[in-house]
Amino acid sequence: MSSGGGRLPVWSGDGRTLYFVNAKSAFIGLSFSTGPDGKPVLGAERTIYTRGYVRDWTISPDGASLIFIDSARLLRLLGLEVVLDLQPGS
Repeated sequence: MSSGGGRLPVWSGDGRTLYFVNAKSAFIGLSFSTGPDGKPVLGAERTIYTRGYVRDWTISPDGASLIFIDSARLLRLLGLEVVLDLQPGS
């Protein structure tokens, strides 16, 4: 699937895009569709955001916002960051 591997995968709300973090800590989107023969067709990997290391994150159901959650011992919330109006390459 990915040309360089990935971690922290998250599916889009519609199940057609897999988002993950690559080895360079960039957030990547990889879209899927169905070909005329019914087999899956992979789109090109696209960088949607670049950020340093995160422990946990998710994407909004509409795919327009990323939410980063930084936590520490005993699930104490240390910070919450929301990226709105997400554009490819942001």
